[in-house]
Amino acid sequence: MRRSFAIIIALAFSIVFSRSDVLELKDGSVLNGTFLGSTAQAMRFRIGTVEMEFPTADVLALTLAQSTPTPVAPVAPVAPAAPAVPAPTTITVPAGIPLLVRMSDTLSSRNSAGRRFGARLDSDLRVDGILVAPAGTRLFGRVEEARQAGRLTGASHLEIGLNEIEIQGTLRSIVTSDFRVRGAGSAGNTAATTAVGAGVGAAFGGGRGAGRGAAVGAGASALSSGDTATISKGELIEFRLLEPLTVPR
Repeated sequence: MRRSFAIIIALAFSIVFSRSDVLELKDGSVLNGTFLGSTAQAMRFRIGTVEMEFPTADVLALTLAQSTPTPVAPVAPVAPAAPAVPAPTTITVPAGIPLLVRMSDTLSSRNSAGRRFGARLDSDLRVDGILVAPAGTRLFGRVEEARQAGRLTGASHLEIGLNEIEIQGTLRSIVTSDFRVRGAGSAGNTAATTAVGAGVGAAFGGGRGAGRGAAVGAGASALSSGDTATISKGELIEFRLLEPLTVPR
């Protein structure tokens, strides 16, 4: 190397460095300055204001000064994410929904008021497309009123309503319209009927003053014979829910 290392060393020590890179040469020289880059043949190094180039073969080691910490811009506080809204765990069946059920028991005006009876949903119960209770779901009700005609006057009378539905293995209370039928009077009068379709029996306002029920299908209860009002097993009856029902999804 043609340049005088004595001059280089003098320049290096004449300048005070708060931070500098250190270049060690194979001849024992230790230089403080700023490393500018290198190629396979040479290494560029600045000492004070003088930029120099050294053959790579003459360099023993290069130690880079620690980088000056770069100021970090303050990070704006991140607003906490809004809590996820949990999916509803219940669903409410509104009042007015029809419940089409098939009777599991036979009842008549000879039964006592309060007698419990069973039925099953004949079609799926859905709310906004969500299945609440599938067809076949068990329901229970009771005889609200039963009166058998006397030998000389009056007509037999039978009134029933639903009060329980089984949802996911649990019986839940419900309030429905009543279904009422009359037998023929003692004088031979037939039961009052309202024709709302072939084979559809009479429907009367419930004893609780709400809604109308309808017996559906041939042999419907209101078309009872003799002096006994009868609702037979297997008959299809429509009740209406009078109060909302909230159940688990």
